[in-house]
Amino acid sequence: MFSIKKILIFTQSTIMIILTILLSISCYKYYGNTTLEIISNNKQQSLRLISQKLDSVVSSAGTISDLISEDDEIMGTLYSDTLDIINIPQVKSNIDNIYMKYFRSFQQIGISFYIICMGENGFEYCSKSGYSHENFQNIRAYSWFTKNIANQTSYYLIPNFVDSAAGTSSDANNLAIIRNIYNGQQEYIGSVLVCIPEATLESSYIAMATSDADLYIIDDLSRVISSTNKDTIGKIPFLLSDYTFTRNSNNYYIYDRDSQKYYGAKYKSVNTGWTVYEQTPLSVILAPLTGLLRGTILLACLGCLFCIFVSTIIADKISKPIYEFSQKIQNATANGLRSTRTPSRLKELDSLDRCFDSMQLELAEWMLRTRQREKDINTAKYNFLRAQINPHFLYNTLFSIKCMVSMGHREQACEMIEILISLLRYSISNNNSHISLLDECTYLSQYVKLQNLRYNGKIQLILDIPDALLDAVIPRFILQPIVENSILHGMPDNDEINVIHLNFTKQEENLLITITDDGPGIDSTTFQNLMNNSLNNTTIQDSSHIGLNNIKDRIVLSYGEEYGLSLKPDSSGRNHLSILLPIIKKANE
Repeated sequence: MFSIKKILIFTQSTIMIILTILLSISCYKYYGNTTLEIISNNKQQSLRLISQKLDSVVSSAGTISDLISEDDEIMGTLYSDTLDIINIPQVKSNIDNIYMKYFRSFQQIGISFYIICMGENGFEYCSKSGYSHENFQNIRAYSWFTKNIANQTSYYLIPNFVDSAAGTSSDANNLAIIRNIYNGQQEYIGSVLVCIPEATLESSYIAMATSDADLYIIDDLSRVISSTNKDTIGKIPFLLSDYTFTRNSNNYYIYDRDSQKYYGAKYKSVNTGWTVYEQTPLSVILAPLTGLLRGTILLACLGCLFCIFVSTIIADKISKPIYEFSQKIQNATANGLRSTRTPSRLKELDSLDRCFDSMQLELAEWMLRTRQREKDINTAKYNFLRAQINPHFLYNTLFSIKCMVSMGHREQACEMIEILISLLRYSISNNNSHISLLDECTYLSQYVKLQNLRYNGKIQLILDIPDALLDAVIPRFILQPIVENSILHGMPDNDEINVIHLNFTKQEENLLITITDDGPGIDSTTFQNLMNNSLNNTTIQDSSHIGLNNIKDRIVLSYGEEYGLSLKPDSSGRNHLSILLPIIKKANE
């Protein structure tokens, strides 16, 4: 159970914490989006610059291709119908000179390249050493090469030209500008290839790339032309989300990969159609904002602590008078609704205190009257139940004496009258509602002696009582009706003796009395009906059962519902009656 003070502190603190969290989230999203826009604009400028450098490389490669294809000696060699009349070594040496002239010029602007010349007349040349006839044949076998010849394409670009002469090394990937040569009849006579190594493309952006990011140069088919991640060159390594992003109009997007968030940015060249795509962990991008966010959260937490401190003071001011009033009510309850008035500084609580004082006085008087009324009612009920036993007992005894007189047994009748007078004297001389177990058993022995005069000594009473229980106090006349029922319902038809055994035992703080006899015992249904007051017959035979219900009601009035009568079966299945009472050493008058 929570106190008002704790509820006030908890409520105010919770509201402030929620507001702080919402404010932090709003600030984070606002500054995060603003930061991403700024970063996106900066990335766009950076990626645009890289794209412009790549456009310059491609443009330079086209210029080199134009210069090579306009050289008379190269064109003359390709146009020649036969190579028998041409000094091939001399021609290749001249082409080497031409190549070196252009190579030195373009290397000054950071562009390296090599050229390949192939003619239908069998002429083959490569400015790179180690090129074999098989390597030239591999180029002729490429589908894109034969397709463009068939389509009479004179100029085209291959972003992912794989040079077989380089094997599996990183030099195998090139950007190739191919110019096909045709004669006047539009017949194919040869090709000139200007190859830009991937390393040259990389040099245009490597200085601007960061170690935490992956940068990709992608063609219009989403194949990687160049990248800081060399394993992806010539492939389409992206997920569907990446592929979609590279083809839509957004400049950046945030996505999840391998349980980590990434920031992606791109720029597409209008000249080459290539896309410069960069992937960076979002944590790197937002690193400047993270420090600011932590500072904001720290200030918010300090603000929350301050608010909790203030709310504690306010809650204490509000809850303290209420707590004092609550303590007053508890003290009044513990002291029997007796308390002194303590004025409060709060108008509402002071009015409530006045009303409580007036109410507790009236309630105390009402409770006193109620207790006295309940006591009078219970006394009347108990006396009625107790008085119910005596007429029933007297009726049975006097009927027995009448029978003795009728049969001519005057001496026995006189002895029965003497015992009856002794029993009545004992009943009248002691008005206590409770007596000791010893006195009750003495009375019970006299009663059995009286009944033995009627039944010719066929009743044997056994009382099994520990000495420690002799001074235990029980209600008067609760054993006699039970023994009477055992006599009436348990007497055999022959001359056998009816043994009635009362066993008294201690169970924790309670007294358990078990009554057994030689009769058939009472069945559970009849017993339950008796306890529920459901027997309405008034014959002499059934009226003997009045005592059981009477005993149950007297025990409940004296001790409560947890005490009373119960049935317990023995090993043969017969039910025997048990009485459970609290052990009380001093009688309550």
